[in-house]
Amino acid sequence: MTLSYAETDFGGLLEFTNRQILITRVYADQVWKPAAITHLLYCATLLLGLILIGTNFIEQRPAFHILMLTFLPVLLSSIRNAIQLIGVTEVLSAARPQIMGQAWIYIVLTILIPFLYVLNFVNSLVTRKIRWRGMAYELIGPEQTRIVPR
Repeated sequence: MTLSYAETDFGGLLEFTNRQILITRVYADQVWKPAAITHLLYCATLLLGLILIGTNFIEQRPAFHILMLTFLPVLLSSIRNAIQLIGVTEVLSAARPQIMGQAWIYIVLTILIPFLYVLNFVNSLVTRKIRWRGMAYELIGPEQTRIVPR
């Protein structure tokens, strides 16, 4: 495990994650397909759960069971990330203060990451172009990449 420091904005994050998912699609399609399906189903389930909770709330019907089914996976994911965070701070004890200063990101943003990945998967369906270190590339296939002129 190695520390990696990077400061970026949402555009930079989107560019990085789009690049990683597209590379996965081109070089490991057998991994890309189940991951795309998993993230799409997760997001659809969460959104459907929110709609059902809102509908039941408006109709003044009980919604606790739907609330639990919707948010239990999110809660379990946040707990898993908290446990991973503890493990990372044990391994990288010198960086513990720095890591713990941003701990909330690793726990709370768990809810939004699958939605980011769905955007990445959709992007990888519509384009084969990436940008990396100021250069544009088109990933034609696992054996062929083309530099895209500016």
